[in-house]
Amino acid sequence: MSAAENRTPDPLWGELTGHNLIEASAGTGKTFTIAGLYLRLVVEAERRVGEILVVTFTEAATEELRERIRDRLETARAAVAAGTSDDPFLAALLERLPDLRRADLLLQRAVQSFDQAAIHTIHGFCQRALADHAFEGGRPFDVELLPDQEPLIQEVCNDFWRRETHGADADFVAHLRENRLSPEDLAARLRPYLGKPDLAVRPPDPVEGCDAAPDRYRRAYAEVRRLWAEGAESIRDRLMEALPGLNANQYSRDKVEGWLDGLQEVLAAEDPPPGGIKEPQKLGATALKKGTKKGHETPEHPFFAAFDELLEASASLADCLDFRRREFLRRALDYAWEELPRRKAARRVQSFDDLLLNLDRALAGPGGDGLAEALRRRHPVALIDEFQDTDPTQYRILRRVYAEAEGPLFLVGDPKQAIYAFRGADVFAYLRAKGDVEDDARGGTYSLPRNWRSTPALVDAFNALFRPAHPPFWFEAIPYQPVEPAPKAHDELVLPAGFGAEPFRWWFLEGTTETKKNGELKEKPRSKGAAAEEAVAATAAEIARLLAAGRRGEAGLRGAKGDWRPLSGGDIAVLVRTHRQAQQLRAALGGLGIASVEHSQSSVFHTAEAEALERVLLAVADPQNEPLARGALASPFHGYTGEALHALAGDEEGWDRVMDGFQALHDRWRGEGFIPMFRQWLADHDVRTRILDLPQGERRLTNLLHLGELLQRQSVEANLGPEGLLSWLAGRRQSGAQAGNEEQLRLESDENLVQLVTIHKSKGLEYPVVFCPFLWDLPIRKADGDLLEFHDPGDGNRLTLDLGSADREEAEARFREESLAESLRLLYVAVTRAAHRLYAVTGRINQLEQSALGYLLHLPKEQAGEARDPEAFKDALKARGEEDLRNDLRALTGATPGAFAVEDHDPETPKADVAETAEPATPLAQRSFAGGLPPDRFVTSFSGLIRGTEEERPAFDLGEAAPAAAEPEGAAEGIAAFPRGPRAGDCLHAVMEAVDFTAAPEDWEPEVAGALRGFGFDAERWTGTVTAMLEATAATPLGGPLGDTGLGGVAPGKRRDELEFYYPLARLGPEALNRVLSDHGYPPGSASPEQGAALAFRPLEGYLRGFIDLTFEVDGRYYLADYKSNRLGPTPAAYTAEAMAEAVHQHGYTLQYLLYTVALHRFLDRHLPGYDYDRHFGGAYYLFLRGMDPRRGPGAGVYFDRPERGLIEALDALFRGET
Repeated sequence: MSAAENRTPDPLWGELTGHNLIEASAGTGKTFTIAGLYLRLVVEAERRVGEILVVTFTEAATEELRERIRDRLETARAAVAAGTSDDPFLAALLERLPDLRRADLLLQRAVQSFDQAAIHTIHGFCQRALADHAFEGGRPFDVELLPDQEPLIQEVCNDFWRRETHGADADFVAHLRENRLSPEDLAARLRPYLGKPDLAVRPPDPVEGCDAAPDRYRRAYAEVRRLWAEGAESIRDRLMEALPGLNANQYSRDKVEGWLDGLQEVLAAEDPPPGGIKEPQKLGATALKKGTKKGHETPEHPFFAAFDELLEASASLADCLDFRRREFLRRALDYAWEELPRRKAARRVQSFDDLLLNLDRALAGPGGDGLAEALRRRHPVALIDEFQDTDPTQYRILRRVYAEAEGPLFLVGDPKQAIYAFRGADVFAYLRAKGDVEDDARGGTYSLPRNWRSTPALVDAFNALFRPAHPPFWFEAIPYQPVEPAPKAHDELVLPAGFGAEPFRWWFLEGTTETKKNGELKEKPRSKGAAAEEAVAATAAEIARLLAAGRRGEAGLRGAKGDWRPLSGGDIAVLVRTHRQAQQLRAALGGLGIASVEHSQSSVFHTAEAEALERVLLAVADPQNEPLARGALASPFHGYTGEALHALAGDEEGWDRVMDGFQALHDRWRGEGFIPMFRQWLADHDVRTRILDLPQGERRLTNLLHLGELLQRQSVEANLGPEGLLSWLAGRRQSGAQAGNEEQLRLESDENLVQLVTIHKSKGLEYPVVFCPFLWDLPIRKADGDLLEFHDPGDGNRLTLDLGSADREEAEARFREESLAESLRLLYVAVTRAAHRLYAVTGRINQLEQSALGYLLHLPKEQAGEARDPEAFKDALKARGEEDLRNDLRALTGATPGAFAVEDHDPETPKADVAETAEPATPLAQRSFAGGLPPDRFVTSFSGLIRGTEEERPAFDLGEAAPAAAEPEGAAEGIAAFPRGPRAGDCLHAVMEAVDFTAAPEDWEPEVAGALRGFGFDAERWTGTVTAMLEATAATPLGGPLGDTGLGGVAPGKRRDELEFYYPLARLGPEALNRVLSDHGYPPGSASPEQGAALAFRPLEGYLRGFIDLTFEVDGRYYLADYKSNRLGPTPAAYTAEAMAEAVHQHGYTLQYLLYTVALHRFLDRHLPGYDYDRHFGGAYYLFLRGMDPRRGPGAGVYFDRPERGLIEALDALFRGET
């Protein structure tokens, strides 16, 4: 008897022990089950929330789980207090609980301490485990997390490329170029295989004779060239004379003359073409003999035999170059595996993948047992969500931690929904875990039996579709377990007559016919292009009918309690595989006046808007380059047609204005930064209006503004000028890496629109009505010519990379199997999103035999039980005629009455009411603005003068946007180990504002903990560290005029936090400001972050805004202070006077405190009777919080300056426009 047979069939009520695997098919209540198990662990096993580890795979899923679990605990607490519940699960739980008072206390504890709940992504869990147990794990304490390791990967590939190609022979370099292999392509090819310690690599099979191949090729070329030089005319005459006796299709006069003319050009060069000669094959003696007609003589000349030898030598060289290319890739992979970790270690950074790898290594290392025990003690119970998306490393971590755990481990997932292999997910790791659970007598496997999402008729349809005579997901280890409809009252989708009652509706596309030469008609599949057009048109038309019925009140959703709402766009989803398919649908819907919105995981850098913006920015960066300017004008953002460009070329004054415009944008980019230039470009050229007038204008504008935001952030964080930013943009556009959350396409609207969703993005979602117009286009992927990834069944299904081994054919067969299996899983995810109604397209379509749908629906029964290979089925599927395909659908429909309908789709017969779909147009009239706006009046700030941003916000340290370089020696300690970056700086500022410096340190801890939690930091870990920093800051003598006085001597009534100021600026230009600074001892560059450069910004007029962190009074004198969280080194000793002065200069803080001093000067002059600058203003203190230490004496970690009165009065006058 297996372990599973000892278990109750409902995992919600199983024993809370051992290792358990719960397979949760689509819609069966996976999250409900996890929340229910969590609740039982709290009230039955009496576990604290911090003891229960919950792991999932995305931040969004983490937040959803957190809210669902919290809600479950609160609902249960109310039920326990009432002693009853309408919720069947809670009612059953109440009957099991022996002591409701005890349960209430446990639930109260859980709810009140829920902020301590350990609900993480897998990366978040690993990061915390490494940070909290750095000693046991043997990891350094101060390693920075690198959100994007793409630049580092590219750097490694660039170095490898230079090392390997410098001095390489011309044949190999040309071969790499011919195969479109560049440093950027190398990085894209290697990226999926980095961070995979379990990957096995099969090297390329060596090729014989490679040492001699280049010389053989050169000798053969020299011989052919000699013979041609000696007898070119004779060779030409022989061939022309022989044409009547040669195959006319292969040897026409035009072809032969073309070959000979081309050969004349090639042979003019003394050196042979790098990489070999592949054409013309027909001029060799072997080909000529084969092409000679019977009864005719083959033309003879020594040249033809020599050309045969050249072709053979070229082929041999090509084989050797192919081997060298694959060996090049293997060495590159070895180099990256070794070099990437080395460079990360040297820079003390780690990527998200490294979090898993480092914890895996730590658990396998000398202190691994102790680390595993520490993690078990902290989290003796674990619930792992979306476990089908695991990989060998993740599973190995969980197994090492929980192999000996007494508390339960629940693995929850569905292998049928394992669709994220491109992210590194490995369904074979899931299957390995399933086998381990089945072999463990302490646990068991479960399957959630009921579908709570879809109507009973749709559930019946799914059960029929995925129970063919052959394994529906290719691998027998992934079976389909039929599910039953949930016993609940579903909402009802109400549709008028004419839509049909069956919920799963097949649209069948007929094939085409062609007339053969003998007059017979021949059946042909419909081309994929034509099928796509018809599927898109049919989908758009049916959506139009549905929405029209909804507006008439004839179509809608009726709730279980009788409530009604009409059907709208947000109830309808169209699932696609690619962004291009979504664009096709969007255009068709737009043509019918139907608005839609796209949900995709595509990167905004891979859009047409990114390409067009790059063209514009290239022209701005090089404003005298006329071809670049024309390219920018031809972009959709400027909208010049060919005729307009031609006319502009003849208009000298007009062209000068265009070039002057690009020059002005260039100057502003150089002087003020990216975003002021970007905004000026948008305004000057009315880009927003032009884009919104285009088809899908809202989508295009959203992409453009998204790109502008990303470019601005990168320019600030990496301190990039135009050239550096353009280089970064080009790299992101060429990158094949998966889009991060920040780069994924954003929704352009929150309106209730038709949803266009990629299948990958749709996982976990549901919609009342779903269309799958491209279900027939889930293909078996083609193998990469060099890198072939598959799981080796002879090596425990280990992930294996084949680079051209002797077993390549076997590897390709396995690759095809896995590709088909993944497409079948995508098909399953797509159709199971539907709650009420589903439309899918099939038919006699080209390459249906190479698709998941062809395998699932149309595999001949006689082949279902045979040894299977997708390649072997292609011919059998292709041979099935249109009537065979229809019969397959009829059989499916007949076996499940009321579930399926099959309709022939006729593209020539549109649905009757499509024309009425668009909303009646409301005439629009523009409003006239009669006022006026002064030019260039806006709010600027210190940041605006330094970097070109127009807004200042409190508590942001410019120097903390990018992590500092790694320290060469010593480990960070105390506050130096606290994370860096803007969020960390904001957190420390918030703490400094919240506390009373004169209070006892223990009184600060609640404020500190609250601020840490508010900014997303681990309060349990960092409260003591930040409190100690506060204590040191308050106790450190400030030095300067205050001597031994520290912040601890400043009473609350003598300080003001975040003093915000606005003051007007008269017309201000950089020349005047630089002149005033220079006249008073601040030479060019001293107030600018640019080394030795004067301030540069566009003349402006408006208001200056800012926030002074702290203004305080001591003995009648007023001081300003600014908190700096910059990290200059691992200990306070690194904060020398020289280092702080360098930081002040590097980040332009000199200008900052001068502006703040003017603000405070004006404030005191207005509010303090008898104010005198010399008597009342004490100076500016810049407090480097990580460096303040009273043990190092007065002024430790403190930078002080007191500008002279003359400078402040000159600046005040300048800003007022008085000089």
